[in-house]
Amino acid sequence: DGHGSHDTWLLIYFCEKRRIAVICLPPHTTHALQPCDVGAFGPLSLEWKKRVIRLSSLNIEITKENFIGHYTEVRAASLKPKTILSAWARTGIHPYNP
Repeated sequence: DGHGSHDTWLLIYFCEKRRIAVICLPPHTTHALQPCDVGAFGPLSLEWKKRVIRLSSLNIEITKENFIGHYTEVRAASLKPKTILSAWARTGIHPYNP
């Protein structure tokens, strides 16, 4: 997004040494270039919030040891292929039709 904190010389050096291509997205293009931000991560975030509230109401703490189990369940329930494809379609990236 062009923010100075996202592309430091240290990061560029790190990536060059490891032959990692850094691609900077133009600002204000999330709606067109980041389909998962548009339509997939919202449902994931909502389901995660529901899980946290439910666990909290049961006095169950989220720890380093149990986090991945909870997250994996929430992710499987919310990041369905249909949801992801729908997000790509809403940005116009998929299906590819030049």
